[in-house]
Amino acid sequence: MNKTVYIFCIAILPLMICAGMVYSIITIFFYEVGASRTQIGFIFSAGAIAGATFSSLLGKISDKKGRIPVLVGSMALFSLVFFLYALTKNYLYIYPIQLLEGTAWSGFNVASTAFISDIVSSDKRGWAMGIYNRSWNVGWIIGPGVGGFLSDRIGFQNTFFACSLFVVTGMIITLALIKEPVRKD
Repeated sequence: MNKTVYIFCIAILPLMICAGMVYSIITIFFYEVGASRTQIGFIFSAGAIAGATFSSLLGKISDKKGRIPVLVGSMALFSLVFFLYALTKNYLYIYPIQLLEGTAWSGFNVASTAFISDIVSSDKRGWAMGIYNRSWNVGWIIGPGVGGFLSDRIGFQNTFFACSLFVVTGMIITLALIKEPVRKD
């Protein structure tokens, strides 16, 4: 077993929980700030366009500058995205936020899977990816219920603020406990 895999998964768990929280309520939030159903579809497409646009570039940066800078940068971007959602009162402002979010997802995804590949031997890679995927699933088990509950009790704005801060917790864990892997090129 590779202890770093588990520590890494604990570090990303706050983001996964917040992703579950936010995505369980975000469409309702978009509607409440004035987006039609069609506009909601276009909003999500904007995020996907950013992800498709920046995945390769962020993967190259991850190869050149390291996995941790891209991971932490992506987490910081997610924290900013959730903070900006909390400030949003009009759906038109959500489009640029979605562009940031799509960029954050692309950086996070390429750097985290590369990180897992870097820290385990090839015969343990499937196991490590399974542990990594479990952290995603745990986040999505916990997050939606918590997101719905909090948005009912404290509103969208405070739920987004809470997510912004919680993601910072994951960033701190990453910076404190995760070291850049030594890659064997």
